[in-house]
Amino acid sequence: MALRVACALAGLILLVILSFAVYSSRDLEFISSAPWVLSPFVFLSSVLVSYHGWRSEKELFALACSLKKALSCSRLNTREVQAELRNVKKDSSERIAKMRQFISYIFHEIRVPFNAVVLGIGHLLATNVSEEQQEVLNMMDSSSSSMIRILNDVLDMGKIESGKLQLEKQPFNLAELVSSLIWAFKDTLESKGLEFSLCVDDCTKEFLSTHDLVGDKHRIRQVLANYLSNATKFTPRGGRVKLHVVWNRTKQDGSGDVPADSPASHAKQELSELSKKRCVASVTVSVEDTGIGISKEDQVRLFEPYIQVHTGSTQSQGGTGLGLSFAKRIVELAGGKIGVFSDTGRGSVFSFTIPFEVAGTVSIEGKAAEEVLVNPFDLPEESRVETGVVAASGGLSSSQQPPRPTPKVLIVEDNQVNRRILKKLLASFNIESDAAEDGLQAVDMCRSGAQYDMILIDKEMPVMDGHEATREIRAMGVKTTIVGLTGNALDSDRNQFLAAGVNDFFTKPLSRHQLLRLLEAHGLVR
Repeated sequence: MALRVACALAGLILLVILSFAVYSSRDLEFISSAPWVLSPFVFLSSVLVSYHGWRSEKELFALACSLKKALSCSRLNTREVQAELRNVKKDSSERIAKMRQFISYIFHEIRVPFNAVVLGIGHLLATNVSEEQQEVLNMMDSSSSSMIRILNDVLDMGKIESGKLQLEKQPFNLAELVSSLIWAFKDTLESKGLEFSLCVDDCTKEFLSTHDLVGDKHRIRQVLANYLSNATKFTPRGGRVKLHVVWNRTKQDGSGDVPADSPASHAKQELSELSKKRCVASVTVSVEDTGIGISKEDQVRLFEPYIQVHTGSTQSQGGTGLGLSFAKRIVELAGGKIGVFSDTGRGSVFSFTIPFEVAGTVSIEGKAAEEVLVNPFDLPEESRVETGVVAASGGLSSSQQPPRPTPKVLIVEDNQVNRRILKKLLASFNIESDAAEDGLQAVDMCRSGAQYDMILIDKEMPVMDGHEATREIRAMGVKTTIVGLTGNALDSDRNQFLAAGVNDFFTKPLSRHQLLRLLEAHGLVR
């Protein structure tokens, strides 16, 4: 059937092409007697012509003109359809852009009041409450954390799908990033009774203690945090979680990787070469657990967006199904590869390998290799608190001025509820605070000579926003640590804040734990 249709179509096209010729009686006889030359369709046409008595050249020419006109109309209709499709595509793109902008706006409006909820729960948890109240507050705190993760996942996937996600390229130290993340998960690991171990060979430890890498520190941390979160979530009580970090050393001829147990002299030579010139170093980070595992069938769909793999108890864990999909996209944007090895009932290993450019500077110079990657579970109990405060800072820059006997913080926030909650929390840490309703008030307070150890400043405010206020304050020569806060989880907001002169940046809602770590990192709380 398909062959007949194709032949008929070919015959129609040929008939139109030949319609401009002048045909004699002999030509018409040939057409009628030799259908195999032209096509079955032409044969059918000649039969119809004979049947109706359309023998004259004039009538045949009229028929050809009609067919030509029909073909022209078909082409015109095709162009109209294509134009209509282009208009629909353009209209759809505009609608999608507006919808994303609307969603971003809605999420901002959710984050601002939700910030007060999260801070309020944290404040109550730090007070003397009954056992029943403590249980309720813990459930509220867990639920609010889940909501924050969902908001972040949806926003991040929106950035990827719209092509707006761009990775930063700034020097950072992977060892400090890993250590701070372990400390962040310490309480969760301990509460589930999970055995945690950090596996780093001597060559890798030496490499990470003497070299910074160039990349997007926040996104790399996000990927590793997703791995650790899944490992702790899906590993039953009493299980094990291992974090592996490996520097994939290259052979001298560049033909491949050197085994981790190769002679140390070779490693020393490579470290020396890395210090002389900027080059690329491949690093693999993996998280191994003894959890419920994932079947081979489910592993195929594991990195697809909006997909949740339900195996046994996983259905009750919740989530958006975006974490691993987003992790895969980040690693691929960084030029790396993501991997998974798992077996049902035997646990999983999630890994990523990324080629990092080696920076020329070293941010943790002077520290011994064994001091860089610290496993809190290997420390004696009395050393954990002091070491944890340093590691949890994650390399935040601190103010050069020594803290006052009673630290003082300026809160710049147009939301009255957030101002009041922040003041109460700071008071619980024995920190004094002043408040400004907009950026202009904050600038005037600094200009009047008021001294602060830290400024917490919102982005969206009337009269003067956080960006402009930060630039004005820096223009006065004020060296105080400034931390930007915003309800918009957009890279552009963070970049604008950093360009204006802030020392750090947080997306609302800011939890009590995050606030405490921030204050500890800058010496306001000991």
